[in-house]
Amino acid sequence: MLFVFVILIGFIYIGRTGHDWGLPVPQIEEDLRVYLEKVFLIRPRLKEAFIGHPVLFLALFLGAFSASIWYLPYLLAIGSIGVTSVLNTFSHAHTPFMVSLIRTFWGLLIGGLIGTLLYLLLKLTSRKIGHG
Repeated sequence: MLFVFVILIGFIYIGRTGHDWGLPVPQIEEDLRVYLEKVFLIRPRLKEAFIGHPVLFLALFLGAFSASIWYLPYLLAIGSIGVTSVLNTFSHAHTPFMVSLIRTFWGLLIGGLIGTLLYLLLKLTSRKIGHG
């Protein structure tokens, strides 16, 4: 079952990455993109700000402050989505360097804040249920 789930997630990720046969973008994601462009003018990439970087920061916090880290490689694999996206951002020759730099900055800032909040929430809830 886990293998099927991983294959499905991989298909969605690859399908959303390509420019030719990509999967359709849900309306809520398009609305979020429009909102972020209004707020930041140069919006971060969503997979950096809301998937890759938050999970990477969470993994780094858990790796640094947790005794049990068996799940760390899985979190780091998901977190690599953000790093890979940053590399792709700077590989677009038609995009000005400053646009890529600002986009990356916002992605790291938002993702770092979300990842930090996730860690603190996890730490808080694990203490309440007696595992911290």
